Amino acid sequence: LNLHELDDPESAKLIAPRIQQLMETGETSFEVSHYRKDRTTFPLLVNVRITEWGGQKAILSIASDITESRLAEEALKASEEKYRFLVENANEIIIVMQDGLVKFANRKMEELSGYARKDLLSVAFIEFIHPDDRQYLIESEFQKLSGDKFVATQPMRLIDIRGQVIWVEISAVVIGWEGRPATLNFVSDITDRKRMAEEQQRVEKLESIGTLAGGIAHNFNNILTIILGNISLASMEAQDGSELQKSLEQAEKASLRAKDLTLQLLTFSKGGGPVKTLGSLTELLKDTTISALGDSNVKCKFSIPDGLWQAEIDARQVSQVIYNLVINAQQSMPACGTMELSAENIALNKTQGPGKGMPIEAGDYIRVAITDHGSGIPKEHLTKIFDPFFTTKINAHGLGVPTAFSIARQHGGHLSVESEVGSGSTFYLYLPASAPKQAKKKAIKAAGKARILVMDDEKGVREVAGRMLEHLGYADVEFAEHGAEAIKRYKEAMEMGNPFSVAILDLT
Repeated sequence: LNLHELDDPESAKLIAPRIQQLMETGETSFEVSHYRKDRTTFPLLVNVRITEWGGQKAILSIASDITESRLAEEALKASEEKYRFLVENANEIIIVMQDGLVKFANRKMEELSGYARKDLLSVAFIEFIHPDDRQYLIESEFQKLSGDKFVATQPMRLIDIRGQVIWVEISAVVIGWEGRPATLNFVSDITDRKRMAEEQQRVEKLESIGTLAGGIAHNFNNILTIILGNISLASMEAQDGSELQKSLEQAEKASLRAKDLTLQLLTFSKGGGPVKTLGSLTELLKDTTISALGDSNVKCKFSIPDGLWQAEIDARQVSQVIYNLVINAQQSMPACGTMELSAENIALNKTQGPGKGMPIEAGDYIRVAITDHGSGIPKEHLTKIFDPFFTTKINAHGLGVPTAFSIARQHGGHLSVESEVGSGSTFYLYLPASAPKQAKKKAIKAAGKARILVMDDEKGVREVAGRMLEHLGYADVEFAEHGAEAIKRYKEAMEMGNPFSVAILDLT
């Protein structure tokens, strides 16, 4: 039997060069595909060397069936490819570090950091850590890994290729890498979670201050109501053009300015909740901006599409938001310049796109962007500008931006900011969009004589309200100090067939 007759023709072509090598070196090895009796093939590893046999040169050939080892290699290769696919397509960063250097990084590390993989390898991982967090990393358990123990870090910051901060948590375990110990690291991007937590803390802080501010504003409003009511009554009695009337007018103006401050304080509390009506934002945005800029050297470029969605808003409150933000933009460009105000329809979801990481419900929104080209906001101030009473301006009370933030929240929306020192700032106002509703016609009854019930827990408010109603010609007025008394009087009037026409109630 000629053994070569059992060789697969294709693999037999490889034998001739090996025979030549055998003649030159005295030994060689090669793989060949051999036929079985049923003409199926199997792999052989052939080791050949020249030896002596009976005093003559001979060829010693040892052939080993490597079917099982070949199958094992193929299985291992397939397994490695599967794991490689999983690692490369993982939704978190996976890196291998050895002696502090990055030895392997998956695709997610490239995407998140902005660095090409070749620029990541053999670089000290600590170079990607925010300088303020490096000491923690050096002193943490992360550096003392041993055995099969898993170690996780507290939240810390990476710096991407653009210098932007990425908040991460790192879990690590010791592995073998190229014959030496290394660490396998799983790096989770928690930037959105961190941002959500900060937004929630900000909201809770505003709500806490709102409880205090609401109580102060309510009591202050009661006092202002009495003051303004008596000023109005005194003005009616004062002679036109007299010094007394002028003094009363000045007192009234000062009281109204104080009232505006209480309205801003009330914005932080439930008592300042919006009274919403459905309408278009287009005219409100333009009119408020033009009014806020006045005769300043700063101009505004508008970009508002014709098909801008409608929204259910408290026009006074939203106008206050725009006014505050426009004034901020104007003050950031004291010499002159052009700011931009744009509005667009936008659909938000919580997992990707503009809505990712924002503490608002998914849905349709109107996004208003107000951009200035001023000096920008320093990073250390950027997280504080929504805090009540925080300001870097002289003669400012620090309520403008926090008030705008609260109004946006109470409308089911959101206010955010992007800024870079030297490049200006952009504030983004998100308001939920609403579908237009059919307006209902309401019949208007002619006014006449009326029985009036006034309820207020403040005696001075009841008295000044009664005097003002009397001045207007209404003599049939009754008063109640609290809700139970008002209901009792209302029921009694109904039972006697002489019901009240109007009820003026102080409600929280």
